[in-house]
Amino acid sequence: EGIAHFDGRLWRTLPLLAFNPGKLSREWMEGRRVRYVAPLHLFLFAVFLLFLLPNFTGRHMFAPPHETTAEAGHEPSAQPVTEPVNNGFWINNDDGTRTEVPADDAEALKEDLNVQGPVAAVIDLLAKQRKNPEYYGYKIESLSYKLSFMTVPISVVILWLLFAWHRRFSLYHHAVVALYGLGFLALLSCVVAISPRFLSSLATFLAMIAAFVHAVVHLKGAYGSGWIQSVLRALTLGLLTSITFGLFLFGVMLLGLSG
Repeated sequence: EGIAHFDGRLWRTLPLLAFNPGKLSREWMEGRRVRYVAPLHLFLFAVFLLFLLPNFTGRHMFAPPHETTAEAGHEPSAQPVTEPVNNGFWINNDDGTRTEVPADDAEALKEDLNVQGPVAAVIDLLAKQRKNPEYYGYKIESLSYKLSFMTVPISVVILWLLFAWHRRFSLYHHAVVALYGLGFLALLSCVVAISPRFLSSLATFLAMIAAFVHAVVHLKGAYGSGWIQSVLRALTLGLLTSITFGLFLFGVMLLGLSG
């Protein structure tokens, strides 16, 4: 009920979340909370909606790659490089030819690339995914949903680093900003997910611009900083978030494939 029974609060929260997120966070921080959806509830609802939509649209976050074949006249790189194709991998040989290694022949792939240790372990995991892409795609997507709460403490730490010298802001303040910010990003991703396929690239590009502008406005309104400071912090926030989110996804993929 706390997630789905929003009454009229949802319609008072969403406009502020979209166009004046700083005021929304500030209102909640200062105790004026009755009129708005709680940050945690909004985050949980947005994440639930984000992972529910693929069941209706068929556009999963970790969909198996389409089958491809080697193009005629393809110029291989100077160094051996692997590319996933069909149910295996292409290896670009030094003499200009290309060899296809089946996904179940990970040992041959590791031998040709002369790798060992962590790299060899990753090749084993990728080979496992290539043999059953639908199953592992679903498993990784399910793990992403279950572990999505980990993005909250990560975002709180990043905000704390950005405002470490401002003692008037506690971890609670950063948590409110992080939850509302992540909730907006999840809802924005939902909009991209339901956009027509022929507009998906444009929708993704516009969503990236909207996310940055939203972060600037959010930081300025919630923390009372100037425009220049907010822009610089938003750039830093975007960079650190991209790095940590990439590591998060990589870790989730390894967990999904290793199970």
